Amino acid sequence: MTLSPRRSVIATLLLALTAIVGTASPAAAAEPRPSFQIFYGPDCATAYRTYLGPTTVGVIRDEPWINDTFNASSASSPGYGQEIFENAASTRIQPRTRVAILDSYGDWWWASNSSYSTSRCVNLATGFAPDRSIRNDNNGFKVTAYNTF
Repeated sequence: MTLSPRRSVIATLLLALTAIVGTASPAAAAEPRPSFQIFYGPDCATAYRTYLGPTTVGVIRDEPWINDTFNASSASSPGYGQEIFENAASTRIQPRTRVAILDSYGDWWWASNSSYSTSRCVNLATGFAPDRSIRNDNNGFKVTAYNTF
């Protein structure tokens, strides 16, 4: 099949444009729903609970831990059934998520994950600032999409 001169020029231009632009970048990909798991023990290896963030970019889910418990993993896992309030040691942040944890002083501890494909385990800080720790001093949380701010 032979293309007309006009279609040949258009096809050549499209091929050149594709070579210059390339494939879609990760930024152009759909953002995953923000989420994180909060764990009873360090290194994201014990009982946990999952929290989902909002589906709209720019919206922040913000709430306290009141009666929430560690409800995932096996019942024999350390911490299973324990209250989360002032009882957490680590968090697994899912791709493209920002998480903040509120301490009893009213300060927020922020962590994020910019990856598009892998989660990130973060042990909650012990002794940051003078005599301050977020580990076992967690009162509430915020979760939002990585590109919210």
